[in-house]
Amino acid sequence: MTDYLLGIDAGGTKTKARLVSVATGEQWQFRDGPASLTNDRPGAIKRVIAVSNELIGRAAIKPQQVSMVCGIAGANHEVARLKLQDKVAELGLAKFSVISDSIISVYGAGYGKPMLCVAVGTGSVAVLLNGAGDTQQFGGWGFTAGDQGSGADLGRKLVRGGLDRFDAGDYLDDPLYRALFDEIGQSSEEIMAWLNSAKVTDYARLMHVLQRFPEHERVKELLAYAGKATSRLIEIGLAHESVPVALMGGMANYISDYIAKDFRSALVEPEGDALDGALWLAAQNLKQVAQDD
Repeated sequence: MTDYLLGIDAGGTKTKARLVSVATGEQWQFRDGPASLTNDRPGAIKRVIAVSNELIGRAAIKPQQVSMVCGIAGANHEVARLKLQDKVAELGLAKFSVISDSIISVYGAGYGKPMLCVAVGTGSVAVLLNGAGDTQQFGGWGFTAGDQGSGADLGRKLVRGGLDRFDAGDYLDDPLYRALFDEIGQSSEEIMAWLNSAKVTDYARLMHVLQRFPEHERVKELLAYAGKATSRLIEIGLAHESVPVALMGGMANYISDYIAKDFRSALVEPEGDALDGALWLAAQNLKQVAQDD
C-alpha cells in the first residue's frame, strides 16, 4: 500500500525534503546542501538518493510505500534528468517523478490553480500554469548566459565592481567593498584563487554582503536591476495568459518593491513553497496509483 508522500526541492544552494504519512500526517524533514543537475550532476544524483534513503530510514518504512516527486535544478536537461530517474528507479518506490524545481514552485504557489510563478534565488525562472493545466517555462537558461537578476547574477556584478575598485586602490574607502574582499580575499593572489574556484553558488552566497548594506547606492542599483529583469519575466509570462503572479525564492522579499508598477496589482502571496508543491504533486500521483489499482 502506498501511504507516504515524499517531496524533494533540490536547488543551487540547498536541498529540502519532507516525508509525510497520509494516514496520520506525521512528518520527517531533512535539509542538505545544493543539488543541481546543471552545476554538479554526479553530486546532485548522489544527494537526492541519499536524502530519500535518509527519510525512508528515519520513518522505518519500505520504499514501496512511498510516492515521491523530486523537483531539481537542471531537470530540463533530458539526459541529466534520465540519469537521475534511473537511479531513483533503483530505490523501488511505488511512484516517482523527477521534474524541474521551477515546476514544483508553481504548484506550491497555488496548488494547481492557474498562476505565473517567478522564482528568483540562485538562478531566475518563470513558469506559467495556464487554465488548461499546461506549464510553460520562461528564462532559467543558467548562469553562463541567463539567470538575470538572480542572486548569482548580482553576486557576479558585485565582484566585477569590486575588482574595478581594487584596481583603482580605493576599495578600503567603501564598507560594501571592504566586506566583499573580506569574503573573496585581500590580495591579488587570494582574489585570483577565489575567482578560479568560484562556482555559481559562491557568487549567490555574496548576496549576504549586499543584504548588510541596504542603503548603499550600489546595492539599490543592483536590486533595481534585479527588479527590472524580474519584471521582464512577468511581462513575457502574462503575455500568454492573464493570471495571478507569485514571487518565490530567496530574492523575492528583496526585489518585490522594485517590480514595475504595471505588474504590482497582479502580485499575490504564494499559498505554499516549492516543497509544498512537490508534496501536492506526489499526492496527485498517489491518487493515480489508486485509480490504476
